[in-house]
Amino acid sequence: MPPYRPAAANITVRLPKDVGVRVEVGRRPDYINAPGLTKDGNVYTNAAYGVSDVTLQIKMEVGVGQINLEEE
Repeated sequence: MPPYRPAAANITVRLPKDVGVRVEVGRRPDYINAPGLTKDGNVYTNAAYGVSDVTLQIKMEVGVGQINLEEE
C-alpha cells in the first residue's frame, strides 16, 4: 500500500497501546509530537513493538505540518 501523503496538514494518529506499532515518517514535517514512543531516526515505535503478537506498520510522508502520534 502506498504511504499516506498529505500536502500540508496537522495530523493526529491514535495508536493502540497493546499492539506493536512502527511509524516511519518519510519527509520531515515541521513538528512530530510522539510522547511515550521511542524515536530512532525517522522511525517511532511503542513499547509493544516486537513483543505483541500483532504489529501495525505505518508509513507517512508529510511535506509541511505537524504529526501527533497518540497512544490509547
